[in-house]
Amino acid sequence: MNESKYIIKNASVFDGLGSDKFQADILIEDGIIKEIGNLENIDCKIIDIKGNAIAPGFIDVHSHDDIALIVYPEMDFKVMQGVTTVINGNCGNNVIPRHGTLERWQTRYPDNLIPEWNSYRDYIDLINSIKPSVNSAILIGHGSVRNGSGLKNQQRLPNQNEYDEMKGWIREGMEAGAVGFSTGLIYEPGRYSSTEEIIELTKVISPYDGVYSSHMRNEGNNLLLSIEETIKIGQGAETSIEISHHKVSGKDNWGLSEKSTGMINDARDMGIN
Repeated sequence: MNESKYIIKNASVFDGLGSDKFQADILIEDGIIKEIGNLENIDCKIIDIKGNAIAPGFIDVHSHDDIALIVYPEMDFKVMQGVTTVINGNCGNNVIPRHGTLERWQTRYPDNLIPEWNSYRDYIDLINSIKPSVNSAILIGHGSVRNGSGLKNQQRLPNQNEYDEMKGWIREGMEAGAVGFSTGLIYEPGRYSSTEEIIELTKVISPYDGVYSSHMRNEGNNLLLSIEETIKIGQGAETSIEISHHKVSGKDNWGLSEKSTGMINDARDMGIN
């Protein structure tokens, strides 16, 4: 019997498209779903899950597993939750330039040797060679490139050399296959950057159809100002926008989410994605 060919029988299927669940069998061969339906008389291994649920793998769009993919390639802490794809590089933290981000990762993984890489392509090739149990995509981190340029926590606009260096890393990442650019404007060093700086850097990802993803400056008293800034950045850079954490902090601010979601809907109506 071909062990790489099997049927999952009697599954309650949730297809991820918003449809009602339905009962079906699933034929898998060489790791690929070949057929879904009422499958009979096929010579292969049968796994009867007796009505248990089955669904497409979940996508964790806000991960910080950039180094976990290397240190824990089995990624059991994600796979056991049904997560099969992770988006890394969130909150302005990623892996390039290495000297701009290594201290953070060594603090998180003090007992693990972190391999060398010199470019986004090197990093992606490293991940592909390790073959972790989940798929991954990366965002380029604003904090990482700001630290790498030497600007770090200085509260000023970058000079031309610093802009050129940061833009070079962002462009290199997008050409290597990154999906966008992230900021952590509530954290160091992002909190010291201006809206003008972020727009200028985010413009680099626009020709690549990249997404601007932001952990905004404030989720409490100044939530609405943060939403306004995030929309302004996406509009000014002509990119799609993803707000990492849309929440309202502090009891006094409860109810602001009605206004903030209204601002988001208004932006959509103006054609901003």
